[in-house]
Amino acid sequence: MSTLKDPSVYIQDITKWLQLEGGFIHPAVEIVHCDDTTGYSLRVRKHHDVPEGSRIASCPSSLTMSVLSMERAKNLWPEEFVSFFSQCPEVLTRFFLMEQFLMAETSFWHPYVRMLPQPADDSLDTPMFYNAEDCIWIKGTNLEGARKLRQEQWKQEYQKAVDLLEYNDVARYELLRENWRELYLWAATILTSRCFSSNAFAVDKTDPNAEFKVGIEHQRLPLASPSSAIFPVLLPVLDFGNHDPSAGVYWKMQGSSYSFIVNETLESGKEVCISYDDKGNEERKSSTTRKLKPVTLTKTHKVIMGYGFSLDNNTKDAFRLLLRSTSSSQGLAKARSMQQELQEQKMPPRHVASAPYAPDESLISKHTTSEACTVTRPILSGWSPDMFFLWPADNTSFYTANQALVDTFSILVANDRELRSLQVSPSRFWIPSPSTSLTHNRLKLTCSLLAELQRKHTDITTHSPSLPPYPANNRQFHAARYRRSQLHILETNIHSLKTILQAANSPTTRLVRLEDILAKPTPPQPNHLRAAVHQIFGTRQPRKIHELEHEDLVFTLWLCSEWLLRAQPCPPATSFQALVHRWLRSLETSYGAPPSAQHSPVAHASPAGGSTGGDDDDDDDAQREDAIIAASYLAVVKVVAEAAPASVFADERWSTEFLEWGVRIVQEEGLVLPSGAGEEGQTEDEFAVFVGEW
Repeated sequence: MSTLKDPSVYIQDITKWLQLEGGFIHPAVEIVHCDDTTGYSLRVRKHHDVPEGSRIASCPSSLTMSVLSMERAKNLWPEEFVSFFSQCPEVLTRFFLMEQFLMAETSFWHPYVRMLPQPADDSLDTPMFYNAEDCIWIKGTNLEGARKLRQEQWKQEYQKAVDLLEYNDVARYELLRENWRELYLWAATILTSRCFSSNAFAVDKTDPNAEFKVGIEHQRLPLASPSSAIFPVLLPVLDFGNHDPSAGVYWKMQGSSYSFIVNETLESGKEVCISYDDKGNEERKSSTTRKLKPVTLTKTHKVIMGYGFSLDNNTKDAFRLLLRSTSSSQGLAKARSMQQELQEQKMPPRHVASAPYAPDESLISKHTTSEACTVTRPILSGWSPDMFFLWPADNTSFYTANQALVDTFSILVANDRELRSLQVSPSRFWIPSPSTSLTHNRLKLTCSLLAELQRKHTDITTHSPSLPPYPANNRQFHAARYRRSQLHILETNIHSLKTILQAANSPTTRLVRLEDILAKPTPPQPNHLRAAVHQIFGTRQPRKIHELEHEDLVFTLWLCSEWLLRAQPCPPATSFQALVHRWLRSLETSYGAPPSAQHSPVAHASPAGGSTGGDDDDDDDAQREDAIIAASYLAVVKVVAEAAPASVFADERWSTEFLEWGVRIVQEEGLVLPSGAGEEGQTEDEFAVFVGEW
């Protein structure tokens, strides 16, 4: 807890400490103090060069700080405390670092600890240290939620730890309690921003922790599982290297020391940097490892959450899209189960030709919105974690650039017909789609993704009016850069998805909206539906019908009336009506012909639809619900038929079963166009039916 002296004294002391313990720093490289914010870094001395292949610095294992250092410190911690956190070695290391800080000059690691950013300096710029004014710049972004989640996690860890110390080590409890903000948050941030992984310098590739785990069986620090055996390590002096994604360095274990070596010549005055690996400007995971090239652990680590800064024009920056999925999707669960089977048996890809899936009612639900998606179908809430990353869209096809995301969504939004074509291989599962044309499945997943990205974009831009004109400090500067980058990624991908939807209408496919089915007819063909809708609602304006939430009724009446009229002379092959007729033939192949009416409409007006109760099965419940809806629709048809006895609605083939057939098809072949995705001026979500052949 020393106050800052002349930085040159600290530099001299740590250099002596390093060399005394067998460490090394290149004679042409010096430790420099930049400023109180940047801290210490490494630089090539003036009038010197560092040749390619030179060892820059080495840190002996005796100087490292990790869970193993707790044993070497010979100041044993309570066994109950260590045992409880045996699967969380980062927590043990944080408390060890806190204690060494409080020990000040009596700590063996004092020459190093006092050169770290100090708790009282307010020099740590990660979001964990943001105040209310700083947090405005990350409102609505993924970083806001990540910050809250990490803060809560760290608070819980700290509270549990001090509770254990209270009953097992009163002296340490008195020393470390009431230090959440002052010390634990500081120690945790030091680890996430400076630590290396214990497996980064593995010599024995079959045991990535061979060097650190020597004699671990004899330690009082049991690591409960292989996953917890990878733990954070602080390497004094080596961690003075700042991040440069283009830095040419590699890492090597030399005896009992950890070294980094340059694979390029460094000229006089150049800063000596290391690379934290390829990172975007956001860090999501509560990582305890600092990644090193060429070691690669995971792509989900980003820089601003872990290190407190962002990079300009960061080509690795991505938007994290978290889908709370899989558990409620029968199709995806089945696909993953089959994929696991193929991976275990090394079998060739399988085509699920007759998968007995019913449409997932949690994914296809009438008039239901969700926390994670603004479209009414599919529901995205309640899913277990699935994480995907979007990069700025370019000329590459969105489907090609985001294949894993598209494949997952293709199953999540698939209807019963589409799930029967599910393809599964050891490395992929997907719903096939022709590369030359759009399909209902592709359009539905496009609409769902577009709605999700638009919602994410709105979450961020909603807070724009409350932003100050300019960032007021270093934290806000980097947060603003991150915010701009996230908006750019969203905007380019939103544009890409809208472009796909704009190409939906072609000679062989069409997105049919209320405007299309209520359009004025081309003489001499009458539009029976147009007159019927006006009779039912007193208006033919699609906007008013949308406000009444009766699109499903209108589309069902349209589909069923087109089926009844299909026997009329075929219109020209290039017309919309011809496309509808071809689509009806495809429907018959997939859904079968609708049941023929056996009784008059009045006989089928009962809400029971001929069903008997007693079965609580979900499918039966859905069928009963469809029957009730169909019966209500049939009552409407009866009213229209009485007023227009010469129209198609007076046809005796109308029945509850016939309308149930139509209700099901509209539900399964329909989709929701997010606001702004359809015609110019569309300001609300709009229901449409995809018409095409398959």
